[in-house]
Formats: sequence, C-alpha cells, structure tokens
Amino acid sequence: MNRIVAKLTLLASVLGTQLWSAQYCNGPYCRAYISNRPVPQIAQETPVWCWAASLSMLFGYYGHPVDQAEIVSKYFGLPVPVEGSPLIMKDALNTTWRDDTGKWFRISSRVTDYYSGTSYQVTPADVVKALANEQPVYYGDQTHAMILVQVDYMPGPAIVEGYVIDPWPFTFGFRPLNPNEMTALFLAVSTVQELPAPNQPSITKVTNAASYLSELSAQGFGSVFGANLAPAKATWDGSVVDGKLPTNLQGTRVLVNNQEAYLSAVSPTQINFVVPATNVVGPVPVTVITPAGSATTTVSLKPRSIGVFTNYWSQRFYALAQPAAALSKLIGPTAAVPGTTRPAIRGEYLTLYVTGMGATTPPAPDGRVLTRPYPIADPSGIRVNFGGVVTAPSYAGMIYPGVFQLNVKVPGNAPSGDVPFTIEMGSDRSQTGVSLTVQ
Repeated sequence: MNRIVAKLTLLASVLGTQLWSAQYCNGPYCRAYISNRPVPQIAQETPVWCWAASLSMLFGYYGHPVDQAEIVSKYFGLPVPVEGSPLIMKDALNTTWRDDTGKWFRISSRVTDYYSGTSYQVTPADVVKALANEQPVYYGDQTHAMILVQVDYMPGPAIVEGYVIDPWPFTFGFRPLNPNEMTALFLAVSTVQELPAPNQPSITKVTNAASYLSELSAQGFGSVFGANLAPAKATWDGSVVDGKLPTNLQGTRVLVNNQEAYLSAVSPTQINFVVPATNVVGPVPVTVITPAGSATTTVSLKPRSIGVFTNYWSQRFYALAQPAAALSKLIGPTAAVPGTTRPAIRGEYLTLYVTGMGATTPPAPDGRVLTRPYPIADPSGIRVNFGGVVTAPSYAGMIYPGVFQLNVKVPGNAPSGDVPFTIEMGSDRSQTGVSLTVQ
C-alpha cells in the first residue's frame, strides 16, 4: 500500500464559511461537533477489536446497540480476537443489522479507504459537514479505529485538530487526536435506516452441492435452497481464522443433525456448506438459523454421496475437468469458452473435482483448511466411466474442505464426442446427465 502519497491528512480547500447546526466560528477558527446526544463510550474487549467496538459505538449512537462480539461473529463465525480488514469494515458499514433488542436497521456509508486504495468518497469538507449535521465519523488511522465527534478547522476547511471517542482502554473516552493520529487512512460518513423485521427463513430443498441430489455425506459439500436464508451475500473469504472454517456468516448458521456445518457462502436464496464429520447415517434434520428465526427439513446422510462438479454450457452439464498437464484449460467443447475449452485426448491424464467420496486415510481434519491432501483409503474401488469404457483413477483424495481430486487417464478406446460420464464406488454412483468431451 502506498501510504506516503495517498494519505488523507484532513487538509483541503473545498468549503467556504457556510455554517450548519452543530458548528460555530470565532474569527478564523471554527468547530463542528456532535451536540444533540452523546456517542456511547464502549471499550474494546480484546486488543484487536477497536474496529468492532467503534462500530458498536456508531450503531449505539443511532439507537441500535450491537455487542462487539456479535459484530465479530458475523464475519468470523465466532468472537475470535482478530483484526477487521478494510473490506470487512466497508461491508459492516453498508449492510443490514439486527440489534441487541431485536430491531432491524440498515447502515449506508460513503467511505474513503487509503488502506486498500479502493474508494475516495469522503473529503475533509464532508467530515465537517457530517459532524455539523450530527453524524459521527468512523475514523481509522494507521493502526487504530475510533469515532470522530469533533473537529477544529480554519477556512478551506483546513482541519487542525480532531477529537474522538477512543475504545482503547488505556486512552478510553473523549480525547484529542495526537499529531500522528491526524493522518486518516479510513473514513466513513454514515446514515441509518430503520427496517421492518425480515421474514422467517424457509427451506425448499437440501442437496449435494455438485449432484443436486437430496443426499449428503460427512465432510462433503451441501447446498440449501430457499428464501430469507441470509440478510446478504457473503463468503468465507476473509472469515477463516487460524485455519478454522466459519460456522456463521451474516448471522446465518446451518446445523446438520444438530452439529454446526461450515459455511462457504450464504445469500438470501442459497447456502453452500461443508457437512461436519460424523458417523451417523440415515435421515437427519438440517436446520438453518438466521437472526429472524429458523427452519428445518430432513435429508438422507450417507457414507458416500458422490457428486461431480460441473460446468453448464449449451444446456448441458459437463464434468469439471482439466488436462493435468495444462491446468489453465478446461475440458469441454472447443466452442464453449473459446481459447479455454478443448476436448480430452485419449491417453492423457485429467484432473477432476468431486465431492462426497467418503472417508480418507488418515481422516481429514474437521472444519479446518487443509495443508496437504488426504487420500481415499482404497482408490482401487473407484470406477470412472467414459461412455461405457471403465477405468480406475491413479489418485483420489481430498484437497480442499469438501472437495476431492481425481487423476485419471482417458482410456485409449474411449468413445469420442460428448460421452456420458460417471464415477462409481461400490453401489454408489455420481449423478447421471453429466458429459465429458473426448476427441
């Protein structure tokens, strides 16, 4: 990050001498400040929660108390001691929340973010105007987040001093910024809208995330489809802490047989998740819990639920496969994605991506990022079917939470064209209706 040139030092020449409500001038010196009600003073509960405590203070000012631990849990699944990235802060300042009293609100913010250099929407003039209009400013210097509640400035405006509510316990409360802190790298001017309570979640179906069949397996990928499943879209990117996968995104959780599932993505209409490790088989409850309520359905949990991940081209599902020697390419009709797709060649090795293949040896860690592959205990029992020509993979193992990789050689006598493609283990078989293009 370029923090030398692209820094907001709170100096500009945009504004004239116009005055607003919470503002006065004495000669060339002016002050803009919050006057109608105090900003709640909330101490951060861990050394790295200044970002969450400052959000809690800002929300509380607008009449919506939200505990800082709940704010952290929304993004990391648990109230873990972790810093908030600029991306998380921007999202938290532009999303829907349920406060500690059960009321819903939406916060919308204009942001200047010199941390990542992605937005420059707040000027010093905007800071002065916001404070004069009784809007506290979310403020971050190089290492710390606070709430800016007062500035002293000269015509221009050239802001010469700032005053904040600081959540850090050793400098807690209302205080002036020191000269080093006058370099702001993150600023947000916000408005809050009251919202009616959202509708309860409802589940249409629960499926294997690759096959879309109504069955799951331990440590395989699943999907929930329905309505009101989450307030907004979110993924586990940025929410993995110390290698642990999140169980809470946007306040949404999924329980499989009363065990927390690991969420990879949520949206109002779909959730993708990794089933927790379990030895249970048979019908089990799957429950979606959101801030607005919960919904439950039943799905079959099996030792294996083989699903081949696919691409959808020209109204047909094609197995997600790559040439092992050219992973920048995808296997499929040449015209599907010009320059990227090509048919498989007989005798070459392919890499395929599958879920639900069952136990590995040793067992893959539950709910954690994988640092190495975990092979299938007995890959000799796997049969890969190319349009009626069957072969065995040279390798099969879990490479990513919920995702297995198969390496397989295209048989020399495989039929050509878009051939039916399946993977079998014992009596279990992947979904039908999948093709693989062979030259």
